[in-house]
Formats: sequence, C-alpha cells, structure tokens
Amino acid sequence: MKMVKYLLMHFYSLIVRVNNVFSAEYTLIVAFLCDFCQIVSALRFQSIILNLNGFIQVMNGAFIARFDTTDKAVEV
Repeated sequence: MKMVKYLLMHFYSLIVRVNNVFSAEYTLIVAFLCDFCQIVSALRFQSIILNLNGFIQVMNGAFIARFDTTDKAVEV
C-alpha cells in the first residue's frame, strides 16, 4: 500500500509540475501576443499619422503654389 501511495504521489506531483510549466508557457505566449498586438497597433497608428502629415504638407504646398502672388518676373 505504501508503494502505491508513493507512486500516486510521485505521478501526481509530476503532473502538477508539468501542468505548471505549460500554464507558465501559456502565460508567456499570451503576454508576448498582447505585446506584439500593441506594437503592431502603434505602428499602424504611426503610419496613419505620418501619411496624414505628408498629405497635409502636400496640400499646404499646393495651396501656397496656387495662391502665391509674389512677382516672379526675371530681370534681364
């Protein structure tokens, strides 16, 4: 009976240890995926802001070139 109890306790502790390892790895994987998703979201947001900023600069340049009233005559 003692041998059976020893084997049960041994395998139970082994199962608990394996379960703890897998749950820890699962936690790390989930944390990594959350960080990865945050990084991708930040990069997308940054890309949108940079594209919007470039569009605004182009439109400002077009607006200034269209309504520029300075005299551009070349003196000879």
